[in-house]
Formats: sequence, C-alpha cells, structure tokens
Amino acid sequence: MVGAVGARPTAIDYPFEKKVILPKMANAAEIRIDLGQELLGKINQRFSNFSIFDNDNEELDFTLFYTDVHHVKNPVVIETSSRRADNLQNLVDDNVLTPFVFDERTDGADDSWMLIDLGEIVPISRVEIFLPDGKTLKDIQLAAGVDKNNLSTILTKRPFDWRLDLLSEPAQFLKISLWGVNVKVDDVRIRTGRTASVYFQATPGKPTFARYGGPEVDSLRFKQRISSDKKTSTIADVGPEKWNPLFAEDFDDDGYKNSDDNCPFRSNHSQRDSDGDRVGNECDNASNVKNFNQSDLDFDHVGDLVDNCRLIYNPDQADRDGDNWGDACDNAHAKESVEITPKHIKIIAGAAVLLLVGFGVFTVVKISKKKS
Repeated sequence: MVGAVGARPTAIDYPFEKKVILPKMANAAEIRIDLGQELLGKINQRFSNFSIFDNDNEELDFTLFYTDVHHVKNPVVIETSSRRADNLQNLVDDNVLTPFVFDERTDGADDSWMLIDLGEIVPISRVEIFLPDGKTLKDIQLAAGVDKNNLSTILTKRPFDWRLDLLSEPAQFLKISLWGVNVKVDDVRIRTGRTASVYFQATPGKPTFARYGGPEVDSLRFKQRISSDKKTSTIADVGPEKWNPLFAEDFDDDGYKNSDDNCPFRSNHSQRDSDGDRVGNECDNASNVKNFNQSDLDFDHVGDLVDNCRLIYNPDQADRDGDNWGDACDNAHAKESVEITPKHIKIIAGAAVLLLVGFGVFTVVKISKKKS
C-alpha cells in the first residue's frame, strides 16, 4: 500500500485510470493532454498521486504545466446590453469608484448583461459583483464558453448574491446577466480554477494510460514543471474514467468492492450516507449536505458548500468572531469587529489609508475588505 514517506508508487497503486487516445502518428512524438476538472478534483496540489504509464506498466517521464487558482488579470468587456455614457471597462477596472450604469429604458424588464473576454481559456471558480451602497438586485445568471457566440449556462438564474463560487469547464468568455431596477455595477472580479497539462513521449500503436488518485504519497512524479504552456505538442484526448484493473479490488478491506463502496479508501462497514449523495459519511466532505461531486477548491477536506473560506486552506474552520467567515480569510476576527461588505468598499476606497501623526512619527493603518 502506498503512503509511507519515500515510497515510490507503481502501476498498481493508482485507483483510477484514463486511456490516452493517441492521434494518428507515423513516429514517436511529444504528446500533450489537458487534465479536465473531473480529473483534477482527484489529484493533489503537488501532483504526487498522478503519473503516466505505458502498456507494459512502465512509468513514463512527463513534464507538467500547472496554474493554481488566481485572479483573471486583464479581462475586457466586449459588449453590454445597454449603457449610458460610461466606459465599458469601468466594469472590470478593479476600481469601485468608476461605476457602470445600464440603461433602464433599453433593457426594460429584460436582463442587463455584460460579455467579458477573460483573455485566456480557464475554468472559472469565483465571480464577485460589487454594487453601490444600498443597491440591490433581484436575480443573476452566468454563461460561459470558448466561443462568444456559443455560450453554455454555468449558473442558472437565481436570487442575486454578490459572491458566487462555482467550478466551470475552461472558458474564455463569460456572460453575466442581472435582473433589477436601474442596474448599476461598481466592479466585477473573477477568479480561475486550477488548470494543468502534461507532456510526454508516445509511440504509435503503444497504448498509454494516465493513472491517478488514491492515498497521498510523498514522491513527486513529474520530471519537470514548466512556467508556460507549450503550443507545439500534439494534443491527445483521454477516455472515460475507469477503475485501474491492477488496483486492489477492496482497497479498504471493509467487505465492499471499490466499485460498490461509497467510501472506497476508508473502511466503513456500515456504508452510512446521511445526506443520500452516494458518498459515505466517513469520506464525505459535507456529510449533511448533498454534494455529489465533492468539490473542494482549496483541498482542505471541507466541501465548498460548507467551507467558511472556500479558496484558502483552513481545515480547522476556525472562526473566532462567529460571523461564518473563517479566520484564514477574515481581516477582522474580533467579536467587536464591524462587518465590511461590498457596499462599504466605496467608502473604504476613498479613505483607504489613515495617517496618524504623533511625536513626529507617521503610523499607517490600512483598512481592507473583510474576506479575500
């Protein structure tokens, strides 16, 4: 069993596999495969539980390109449903003092929408909509895709929330639709999800497999990690996920085969599943809330649906002031702290730095938004 410090995993140690579907090739060549969100959800951040194997179960050297969660740096608004005299880029200029006002006469009872070019093809993990002080909206909907003329809904129409956490497939264009009266937006900020591609040498007619998941191991598998994506490699696809036939049939030895076990890597003879999401309580990261995909963006083993700090690792969920914002991303822990919400951002931005003069010494006190 893999897990001991320094242990080197072999082909039998990875529970899941996807067959690499190679294109037609006359000679050996460098192949690139892009790892989707389903697969990345089962790979740790160090990539120590992922590797590439040939048909003889020999491990192949591979190079990794990986980006973690980050803010979209240079989004561009390319179209809106309407506008007054405002500059379109006021919506994404990272400045809440430059609002954008939609034209109520044009939009009427329909949605007020904006179409944003992210500048890169990435999964979307968070969207934040900052509104003026006292302003509220009724509903919101999100759509995204790699083609601005062919977008798919990634968040169905629902009551407006200024911060939305999700996990979309890679997209370059994002459409945000808002419903309300006299819609006005101070700023929009977007975070990506994790993305990864791997590169390796493949031989025509010789099957190759990506194997991954399972217990943590203390051994990095990739030969090299690169900082920029390669554009010259031949792109290959991967097949559906299957159980690795070499992996133990009942890994946790609780009497249930992996394929029938609702918690295959931790012994749970009772198979108890309180929320009925087909994930046993013993390994459910939100055991009282249905979360079939077990989304956990920060890998702290607390599901996104119940995590009080979804994008920063905080397995202890410490919350000293009891405001449902984890200390790891709460800038005001104390009980007496004043909650800072989006409607306060405008005031704070106008007086972000307070200079206290005393005995000829300047002390700088920075006031910041409550949660990262």
